[in-house]
Amino acid sequence: EILISVGLMALITGVFVPSFVSAFRASPESEARKLSGLFQQARDTAMLGNKLVRLRVDLEKQTLNFEQAPGDYLVQKEPERPPSEREREELEKKEAASFTQASELMPKARDVPRGLKVTEIKSPRYKKPVSEGVAYVYFFPGGSTDGATILLETDEKVRYAISVHPITPVRYSKVLNLPDGRRVGLIRVQSMITAADAEFTAAFSQFRDANVAAVILDLRYNGGGSVAV
Repeated sequence: EILISVGLMALITGVFVPSFVSAFRASPESEARKLSGLFQQARDTAMLGNKLVRLRVDLEKQTLNFEQAPGDYLVQKEPERPPSEREREELEKKEAASFTQASELMPKARDVPRGLKVTEIKSPRYKKPVSEGVAYVYFFPGGSTDGATILLETDEKVRYAISVHPITPVRYSKVLNLPDGRRVGLIRVQSMITAADAEFTAAFSQFRDANVAAVILDLRYNGGGSVAV
């Protein structure tokens, strides 16, 4: 699962609106919120459809697009040095054979909404913020994402930030020592996504080593996820 937020200075909003087309008639702040809603849809599409979904941001043309590939597609690591124009073109041709338009999210590439400009994208995938060329934000089949912050600026130089935060499926796990001497394991699970498997294994290994008598499974605010998990 992911947390997506839109920030204006110290203002944080959790409003998610899926419609993209109507953003062209709204205020810059509303447009930024609607874009964040589209990112939530991208996460759901990737997880429920077992697909790799990516947002393609062209900072030169100021366009946004969503593309998808089979869930087992391996994402290439960012090279140590910036690729040349020729190398980038060859890579995009190679990826074109695997990635197709994610039409359920966006029928075709669209211009960034009027009144806004994407100025920078920050992501652990890139060694430094991307302010030119093309950048990607990936949404994986298991429900996780790279995590990224997309900075937008209005014509009046007001800056917004749309942040996509990965959320750890298991919030915490610990062993409780009860007054009667028994030990009980407590595990707080926020999401049943594929990435939770390894964390479940680690938590229950801890409980086994502590010889707990019972386990409390805290599912409050759990957003669901994979039935298999």
